[in-house]
Amino acid sequence: MFDKLLPEVLIIEEKNKKSVNISLSNDIERTGFNIMRASTLEKALTYFFSQPLTIMIISAELQENPLIAVNKR
Repeated sequence: MFDKLLPEVLIIEEKNKKSVNISLSNDIERTGFNIMRASTLEKALTYFFSQPLTIMIISAELQENPLIAVNKR
């Protein structure tokens, strides 16, 4: 259907906070991005190292800091 894959955006947020950002996710999808979601640091790192991401959005309320984990690798 599409000539190329949509650019991917990874949203990292805790499970109990997802409803807060649904409108943000919908707006991003309408502009032509594919949304990937991760609720744990482990899932976020799996996406980060296995798929080309265009943007990564990290919740400020996340207990673990994924940027520190990426920097250590």
